[in-house]
Amino acid sequence: MPHFKRMVIAGILGLVALSLFPETTWACPMCQPEVSDPAALSFSVSALFLFSMPYFLIGFLGLQLARAINPQGYALARDRIVSFRKSRRGYALMGVFGMLVLYSVFSPTALGAFNQSALPLPRAQLVAQTNLNGKSIESISLDNNVVVLNFFASWCEPCKAEVDDLSNLYREYQPQGVEVIGIALDLAGEPHRHPDGAIHFHPEPNALPTLIGFVQAHQLSYAVIPTSAPIENYFGGTKAIPATYLFSRRGILSKTYYG
Repeated sequence: MPHFKRMVIAGILGLVALSLFPETTWACPMCQPEVSDPAALSFSVSALFLFSMPYFLIGFLGLQLARAINPQGYALARDRIVSFRKSRRGYALMGVFGMLVLYSVFSPTALGAFNQSALPLPRAQLVAQTNLNGKSIESISLDNNVVVLNFFASWCEPCKAEVDDLSNLYREYQPQGVEVIGIALDLAGEPHRHPDGAIHFHPEPNALPTLIGFVQAHQLSYAVIPTSAPIENYFGGTKAIPATYLFSRRGILSKTYYG
């Protein structure tokens, strides 16, 4: 039973550390840019708890099974572990091993690989949409190119400056294989969370003419498509705008920017 108590205490301390330093979470990569969102943090904590508890239980059952099968061998191994823990050399080796494990799990390379394997470019969802001129997004324009997806809305003040920057970026780098697609939320008819955390509703009877006027006023040089349920569901919903997703030439998510 003491071993079980120690494992429970270790699990509790791990969850406390995660709540204090949510940026280290690996359970929900898409939630990392939104660690200030209580819903995202609670999901990460819950997922980490569910993922870690089976290992604690397996370790506990393994110890009990070893004790039942070979009590003498179990006692000998326990004595060796206790002796090892009492030595300074043992603590030093355990500390070095622990740091190596933490680095391998939470290093930028490891987290980046986990994120990249989690979210490829949503080609099918994008190709299924048409831009404001009624033309569909060509799949060939997404192949072997850097793709920038920007969620915005005409009523979003921070979005106005960002779309101008993206338009300039597209003009400069499009010949080098950079594609920018704006995804407008004007026609979504759903409440959205602003960067300040407030939830706003924006019923707009003339949403489409307003959006077209916004695109023309800012002289956007890249394609703009209205959002759709498949696109928003793919990204787990749009909780804050502007939201920008940068995909590499391999069609893998590289960076996420909010606000």
